[in-house]
Amino acid sequence: MRRWQTDKPEGNMLMSETKKTEKSPLKATNYLFYYLWHIVLESQNKIDDAMRAHDIRAPSWRVIMILHEHGSMTISEISKDVLLENSRLSRIAQNLEEKGIVQRAKCTDDQRYTRLQLTKKGRQIFEDLAPIAERQLESTLHGFSSQERKQLDQMVRRLKDNTYRSPFALP
Repeated sequence: MRRWQTDKPEGNMLMSETKKTEKSPLKATNYLFYYLWHIVLESQNKIDDAMRAHDIRAPSWRVIMILHEHGSMTISEISKDVLLENSRLSRIAQNLEEKGIVQRAKCTDDQRYTRLQLTKKGRQIFEDLAPIAERQLESTLHGFSSQERKQLDQMVRRLKDNTYRSPFALP
């Protein structure tokens, strides 16, 4: 049974299945997702002030980051990357458009589709916030060697891939 050491006396985060006959040892303090959620939430809280200065929130920041990386995208394409429903993303896109952060453009190959892209203001917001997000990531990874960072990156990507598999399709 593999375990991850924690700094809490309650024990370790169990990394293997429990036997069906045993009572589940699941507690928040030994549940991997509990710690992942803390990392995400606390990191987000630390860059909220910078986002507030630009009158945006975390979901809008994710849209800005994705558009900066990909150029222009449809709402459906963005939705898959930022994990928001199309209806919610449409409201966010409308809000960003009203603020002059994104603009809509009809797809050249199919006029039925609209693509979003960052405006000059949107690109500037990305340039303002990216260093803050990078510093937060660097702070979170403080003390990790480059090899550990590479391993962590690989493991997190595997976790993400595994998340999209059915829990009933175990190997």
